[in-house]
Amino acid sequence: MAFETTARGWWKFDQNLDDEVAAVDFQAGAGVTATFKQFRQFNLDTEVIETRYGLLFESGSTYSATTGSFAEVSDSTEYKLAMGFWYSSLNAIGRMRHAVTRENTPKMAPIIAKANTTISGGDETVTTGQGEWIVSEIGFSKTQNAIQLAVCGANNGPTHIYISEPYDPGFIHVFVTVIFTGTGNYARIDIDGKFGEQHTILTTGLETDMANTVALVRINDIGFGATSHEAEDASRYISDLVLKANGETTSDQTVDLTRFGPNSILLANSDETRRTFLGIGYDQPETVTTTQIFGEGGHVFVARSNGEILEGFKPIWANNFTFPDSTSVSKLNASKTGLPPEWTPGGLKLQGTTIRI
Repeated sequence: MAFETTARGWWKFDQNLDDEVAAVDFQAGAGVTATFKQFRQFNLDTEVIETRYGLLFESGSTYSATTGSFAEVSDSTEYKLAMGFWYSSLNAIGRMRHAVTRENTPKMAPIIAKANTTISGGDETVTTGQGEWIVSEIGFSKTQNAIQLAVCGANNGPTHIYISEPYDPGFIHVFVTVIFTGTGNYARIDIDGKFGEQHTILTTGLETDMANTVALVRINDIGFGATSHEAEDASRYISDLVLKANGETTSDQTVDLTRFGPNSILLANSDETRRTFLGIGYDQPETVTTTQIFGEGGHVFVARSNGEILEGFKPIWANNFTFPDSTSVSKLNASKTGLPPEWTPGGLKLQGTTIRI
């Protein structure tokens, strides 16, 4: 496989901490043995359910990259960070009263960060310099969570904080972009392939700080603020962590990564290869049986013998596509493999080719 020059790392966490792109593996903290959570994944190409693994976030289990030399900078004048991962968090993080202000404050669970911190007097503060970033899960409400991106424009604490749209606890895909160009600067957090709010970044020089940050990338380790607000949940895990140097405003990276996996944005000439849809199934315990399946609109509901009702939806199509004439076919983005797509009165005819919607 030939990776794009903008690929910075891809960690599958399939029972190891190895990097698929280069030699920037993760290593467990002192006294920590990496533990992996098994889950089930449907491969549409082979039509089989595959067994996959994610890195389990047990209490005290911290991990760091083996080198800080890889940066997320695309060139000398622009900063474009793209980061994605599957993340399982089955419980609401929740909120609590701040120890000093008594304000209703979200609890926080660390996920991934490029920063160094120190803890003193019950507070965790950033210590290395400027430009560090911290991605955490926070309690949005009593029942919903959100992803928080914090960027440090100065020592000892974040100066820029961005929060995703809220979501129900479960298995989600997170895609974070931080963009500095000559025409505009922004940060965005996408959940499950849906674009989040585009937050404008106003601080001049922050991109230089982020580009020069020497801190290691750390997992399940770095937060900030009062340590009493940090939530522990040993059921959380992460899989298919990707770091790339060129997130774009108008690109389909967030959709491609969610639907087709890291190959779709990391491999050179990935548009010319056949893609595999990476749907995520659930792993039903042997003691639990499915008692009923029923549909309503675009959603599917599964009732199980333990009293749970699972909700699913068709993630491939957000719209219905019709091809009324040959002109509509000529505008399609088809791969160069196989025969060109052919319009017929009954629909679209494909012979060894794929269509990108």
